[in-house]
Amino acid sequence: MVYNQKNSICEKKLANIVGSKYHKDKNDKAAKRILRKIINIFTMKIKLIPILLAGALFVSSCSKTETMNPTEQVFSKDKTENKILAFAETLKAVKSGEKSGDATMTVEEAKWNIEAALNYFNVTEDTDEEVEFESRKVTIDINPVDDELTMDEITAIAAQMNASINMDPSQKLAVADVYIVTKVDGSLAIEMTSKLVKPTSEDKTFDDDDYWSFYNGGGYCDGPNEGSLTSFGAPEKLDYHVNHYAFGGWKQRYLNTFYTDIEVSNPISALSDIIPNLQDDIQGDFYLDHMLYVDEDDPTTGYMADQCLDPIEMNYYAIDGIPNVITEFKPTNKEFVSVTTYGLLVGNPTRYFHAIKVTYGIKHEQLSALTGWTP
Repeated sequence: MVYNQKNSICEKKLANIVGSKYHKDKNDKAAKRILRKIINIFTMKIKLIPILLAGALFVSSCSKTETMNPTEQVFSKDKTENKILAFAETLKAVKSGEKSGDATMTVEEAKWNIEAALNYFNVTEDTDEEVEFESRKVTIDINPVDDELTMDEITAIAAQMNASINMDPSQKLAVADVYIVTKVDGSLAIEMTSKLVKPTSEDKTFDDDDYWSFYNGGGYCDGPNEGSLTSFGAPEKLDYHVNHYAFGGWKQRYLNTFYTDIEVSNPISALSDIIPNLQDDIQGDFYLDHMLYVDEDDPTTGYMADQCLDPIEMNYYAIDGIPNVITEFKPTNKEFVSVTTYGLLVGNPTRYFHAIKVTYGIKHEQLSALTGWTP
């Protein structure tokens, strides 16, 4: 879906907003964009300076996501389920002493099986409640021998990760991503990032009061609520909207289903990827030019970047922009699971932008409806 300022979902939704403040803001935005366009004509086109993103999180950019799990086989539902159940039975036998815990499995095999079992046995059952999302991370040091772990080690890892997922009965698993990391000292660890859902009554739609700072935790930046609710910013609000409502909604993605072969994209942003909003009426004014937010200071004209996203921008990025990017970068045979947005700034002059990391996986129905796993 592309954005059209006259006919898009965003405009249809915002057309219901009552009061002169919305119309005044929109006119002010338009005047601001036209003024900057005129300035650009006389000062020549702004040259965007390529900037290397610092930090380990953004070491490299990508044109498409790269699979973190080398397993390329796409399993049928029955095959996948049987494989998970066999793994669970093995752990049960090791724990009871029926099988030796000295048997081994490669690190990659262990990672795949643990991740699949965690997602399979912690399926979220049907609920009518609205939910919000929370992330939790567990890191466990490992010391494989010839790239293999013993079944005793694997059982302990699975038990610790499963306990983390189930530590709060009010929270249910959306997805668990298990991966191997190399620490600074060269040693290895196996990590799990779990995304959990819990009941909420908060209204997540965007209306004429929704002016949000571009950075995480920035709070309201305009309107009657300016300066309040500093535990949220535009990134958190956009994440919730996309994770909750996009692609059929969270129930279609999480209830009675599980994911295997989880992968997380490299950071995607307007700085590193070509993702223009081709339906934007004025290109080059840094207002809805791209499917993800970006703006920059311009010392030559005195322009200061607008770090406050208005309701039109919030609705565009949540309903059209981010979902379109998620679809564009989706790997073959995998489905969207969740997205995380980061508000960042780099360079001199300063550029302000959003980058997203998207989780994808192979989606399965849980055929046997088994829960309550205790490895």
